Amino acid sequence: MRAKSLLILVGLVVIVITLVFIAGSSKAETRATISDVAPSLVKADTSYVVFNMKIDNNSLGAEDWENKLQWINVTFTNVLNFDATRDIAEVRVYNESGDADGWDANDVEYKSSTTIFGSGPWYVNITGINFALPSSATKNTTYIVIKTSSNLQNGAQFKVEIKTNNINATYGDAPSSDVSSKQIKADTQAPTISFIMPPKSWVYQNRDNFTEINVSANDAEGNFDSINVSINYTVDGQTYYWNGSVWVKTNSRIPLLMSARSGGAYWVYPWDQNKNWSDGKYKVLVKARDKAGNVGWENVIVIYDNTEPRSIGISSPADGEYINTTIIDVEGDANESIVNFGSGTVYSGIKNVKVYVKDVADNFWDGSSWGSEVGLDATMDASPGASYTTWLCSINASSWNDGTYHIFARVWDRSGNYKESDLVTIHYDTTKPTVLYTEFTPAYADDGVLNGFNLTIVFNEDMDTSVMPNVTFDSIPIYGSWQDERTWMGHYDGRITGTYTLTVKDARDKAGNVMDIYVRKFAVKTGPAVALYPSVTEDGSVYVKGGDTVYFNLTFSENVSTTSMFVRYYCSDDPSTQYDISRQSSNKTNWNGSATITTYNGKAYLVLSNVTNDSGAAILYSPSFIFNIDSTPPTATSADAVEVDKIIVYFSEEISTNVNESRFSVEWEGHTYEIKSVSRALDKMSVEIVLNESMPGDAKPWVNISAGAVFDHVGNQNPARNLTAADKIKPYLINIEMHPNYIMPIGAIVYLNLTFSEPMNASVEPTITFGKDEPYNTYTPTLKTHSWYNVTDGHSIAFNATFEILDEYEDGVYRVNISGAIDLSANVMIYNNTEEFEIDTTRPGIISVDVDDTA
Repeated sequence: MRAKSLLILVGLVVIVITLVFIAGSSKAETRATISDVAPSLVKADTSYVVFNMKIDNNSLGAEDWENKLQWINVTFTNVLNFDATRDIAEVRVYNESGDADGWDANDVEYKSSTTIFGSGPWYVNITGINFALPSSATKNTTYIVIKTSSNLQNGAQFKVEIKTNNINATYGDAPSSDVSSKQIKADTQAPTISFIMPPKSWVYQNRDNFTEINVSANDAEGNFDSINVSINYTVDGQTYYWNGSVWVKTNSRIPLLMSARSGGAYWVYPWDQNKNWSDGKYKVLVKARDKAGNVGWENVIVIYDNTEPRSIGISSPADGEYINTTIIDVEGDANESIVNFGSGTVYSGIKNVKVYVKDVADNFWDGSSWGSEVGLDATMDASPGASYTTWLCSINASSWNDGTYHIFARVWDRSGNYKESDLVTIHYDTTKPTVLYTEFTPAYADDGVLNGFNLTIVFNEDMDTSVMPNVTFDSIPIYGSWQDERTWMGHYDGRITGTYTLTVKDARDKAGNVMDIYVRKFAVKTGPAVALYPSVTEDGSVYVKGGDTVYFNLTFSENVSTTSMFVRYYCSDDPSTQYDISRQSSNKTNWNGSATITTYNGKAYLVLSNVTNDSGAAILYSPSFIFNIDSTPPTATSADAVEVDKIIVYFSEEISTNVNESRFSVEWEGHTYEIKSVSRALDKMSVEIVLNESMPGDAKPWVNISAGAVFDHVGNQNPARNLTAADKIKPYLINIEMHPNYIMPIGAIVYLNLTFSEPMNASVEPTITFGKDEPYNTYTPTLKTHSWYNVTDGHSIAFNATFEILDEYEDGVYRVNISGAIDLSANVMIYNNTEEFEIDTTRPGIISVDVDDTA
């Protein structure tokens, strides 16, 4: 026999065979059967083939456990490309010693052999084992372990047979017994893995395009045991693994099983979008194990970025800009969002920028025609992956029509997120501006004297108001200013009748197009007489009501072309907006028309244009005609109760004398007062209501004013309104009691009891003086007592006071003056000086004595 010693022991594939022994009497043989089929594939590199042996439960007694396992024979037979001396490293025998089921490093090794005999078949003998077989009543097991070498070739096949001595109750040698045999194939090639999603060349992902981890896996034998994936990220040196529901802080890989798809050619694991994983850098590692134990793996680093780029802006052209060039350079910059991920920053980086141009009908420009949405590639100054870039997109607009266009840009990062800029509106204009019309209107001084003409030039489009047009009238410069983006106004000081030439040039529109020279001849004439109907001529001015139809009659002093003439009016605050007056009839000296007057408040001016004389010359008329438009109804603004029987109602403007008394009513505390009269007051902006009965002094009556109670001078009627009149009724004394009631000697104490017409403010006392002549304030006595009587909630209607007649007072007749008290609405009382008294400081004496001595 040929023997070979094997020193290098590598490779691992496990074949588990359970040997069950059936016991009879103490002299009976015990048979072995295979309960677990060993795997048919093994691999090289630390691979093991393990057979495990266990005795069944028996009832032979303790001596049965003394049975000995004496020897084991392992025979190898070549089936294909196998040589045991090359491909088998070692055979060992272990007894189960650990707590865990299955053979592991905790089990005790009893015997081993690296000597292989034979040249095919080959065998290994392990003798002198001489240990008791363990009881099947325990979980302990005996393992026969065959170790493959690293030389085992892929596809090699061989047969393994195991024999032991016949295990029975008899000691000593016994015939051998075949325990097990198995044909085994070598599989030394690990599975291969290829990433489909995410591809290794595309590490930038977002939520929309990253919904699962998808790999293709191949195995030479097609026998996968498992495919799993692990996902982790590291922050500040600490690793976190995804366990399928939460992130776990651990340095140990957490494998997650992948599901087979398409018959096992593809394996997937869902990227859990619902968890809203944070933006950052993740490592995805996939491992595949075949049934021989070979492991293949592949990994990819994913920048998971679900955040849109920070910004993209268009710096040129500006929003609202006017452009007349055929090449439009759209430029701006873009910023990527940078995430602080642990100790570093993570971002996908900018991938590309596109510019979108659309017309007002939402058709998009593709560089040559208009159609569905499409973007134009912009050139970036930075390489893809940068966090910031400026960009430029040059657009050929030579075939565009003049008009309004909208531009926006989008920037994409390498994860597929994009950010859209604000919309920029441009006005493309390559056409020269023209004068739409020119008008001269007379200018008057404050005294009504004609002070030349105001020239209005209206252009057909928005103009560059930073550039003034060059305007001359018979070579005389006319200076003016822009009123808005289309209207320029200047003043011509001439007033002499004659024919003149107006020239306008050098004006340019907002796009920079310069106008062609405009020339027109004008004749200066005296304007026609104008009459309006209906009109109101109070105060010598002409008024019309906004919304009314007004008829205009113009009478000319010479023949004019009235059929082609335009008659318009404009409101004083907006000369550029002019309203047509429709012609009804005309001849060479008379023109009649009408217009529904616009809603406005203020002055309006009549304008005549396109007028020529019999010679065809344009005529500038100077009609000194201004009329007033009134569209606002008079509105009751407030009311005051000024006397116990009089209320004043104030209006927002002057009203006519036509006051409808029946449309007023007055109430207070549930009582409706009878109205004696209602009339317009002298100020023309208020109404006096006189009652037939008196109100309390503290009344704040409710004044109800129905629509149509008053009218302004053009017939606008007031809207209905209810007002609470303010208490402006002055309180007064209704009773004065004074004791003594007339002649007061020196030292007399005067008692005053005052009763008012309404509750008074008890925090303010009346002032008491007396004197011989107005204003009866010669003396202000020092009050010995003074107080309001029966004060309730800070008010009272009675006041008591006393003072003493002093020796310093002169004799004579005096009047007491009461003043200064206020009611609860702060109205000051009507002073009272009706009470008189006399001071007499002369003591009585004997003037003469008559003696009658006739007695």
